[in-house]
Amino acid sequence: MNILYELLNELKYNAEESFSYDIVKNDENINVVVNPFVSVEHPCQTYLVIEAGNDKLNMVNNEYLRALAHAFRKADFHESDMDKNTTLVISSLRADTESLNSSSKVIIEDDPYYFKKYVFSHTDASQQHATEYLEYRKAETGDAFSYVEELLKYLLNAEYFGSYKDNKDELSAYSYFIELATKIPVFPLNVQTSEQIKSVDDFMKEKLNNIKINTGILDRLVLSDINFKEDSVDSILSIYESLLAE
Repeated sequence: MNILYELLNELKYNAEESFSYDIVKNDENINVVVNPFVSVEHPCQTYLVIEAGNDKLNMVNNEYLRALAHAFRKADFHESDMDKNTTLVISSLRADTESLNSSSKVIIEDDPYYFKKYVFSHTDASQQHATEYLEYRKAETGDAFSYVEELLKYLLNAEYFGSYKDNKDELSAYSYFIELATKIPVFPLNVQTSEQIKSVDDFMKEKLNNIKINTGILDRLVLSDINFKEDSVDSILSIYESLLAE
């Protein structure tokens, strides 16, 4: 299961025939295989996906990208409108004990030339956990299974998010899913539709619903010993209501 490819297919990007090109690095001839995906609805929009291990990211320089752009324009499916509407996704797998090559990743993603570029970094363990989870969900849901929906549900699960936030575990499925979702701009990550995660504005409106607002009490609240940075919204509202009842 290649989760990235499955997601692009579900998002209505059809896989075209792969193509390759050669570059020379330190007297070594390296063949780069490119897997293209073209939008069904907007054929000028294209994703090019290549594999480049964490230790190979420093190879993705101007020469590398120039050769890729040249090979892309020679591909049978290429149309001129694609040149300004193509996104390059570099799938970069690393060993569980290997440190992220963040400097090369930033240089690639910040480079303004040739393509919009995203580096999808993930570990062996995070990929394995993500694959096992989706295979389990696929067996459970059958024909109703959707990669997009399953990722959204997982990412918007408050318990999973809390565990990831507390541990920052790069080997987890959550780490894999959040990195993947942020590296595909067309991925429909809309947190406001979640039942578990609400915007601050919606949350406060819900909490303040049917609560009488008294500006004098608010002044007393501001001058109290409340730590507005650390105390929870529920505790602050509880104090407000107790002052209101006096």
